[in-house]
Amino acid sequence: MVDYWFSADHHFGHEGIIKHCKRPFADEKEMKDVLIERWNAFVKPRDVVVYLGDFHWSDNAGNVLSFAKRRLAGTIIFVKGNHDRWIKRDKRYMYHKKIAGVQCWCAHYAFRTWPSGINLHGHCHGTLEEYVNQFDVGVDAWDYRPVNIEELKSRIDESLLTRKQRGELS
Repeated sequence: MVDYWFSADHHFGHEGIIKHCKRPFADEKEMKDVLIERWNAFVKPRDVVVYLGDFHWSDNAGNVLSFAKRRLAGTIIFVKGNHDRWIKRDKRYMYHKKIAGVQCWCAHYAFRTWPSGINLHGHCHGTLEEYVNQFDVGVDAWDYRPVNIEELKSRIDESLLTRKQRGELS
């Protein structure tokens, strides 16, 4: 069975993010090692990770993709973040899909409004006050690991979903 995970804001290769976000790592190498270990402790090889930006502090797409394939479990769907210089400008800025019965509207930046379901985002490093049914999936908000769709579903306020979204209408 394929499981869906969401994550953002690892900032691999970016030593400055440790101080900026008050991350508990001595240096970039320790941060990288822990983030890889935490990812692989949850994500299995057949899983899908929707990654919402700021993956790696590099401008070399080949090196970044090789790193991701060699070191991280699962298939990764990348959405561009503001620090993803390695993703060329013609790549996706948003991802929308119904996953486990929930319409997921995903982007690096939080939405002010969205048409249905939930909004998943990164960028804020756990500092943004969320709207109902909006979730920061960045590693700073989830103990330095990806978050599973089932964990997110358990936090949805279903009273704010439409009757169709709740499955009351076909």
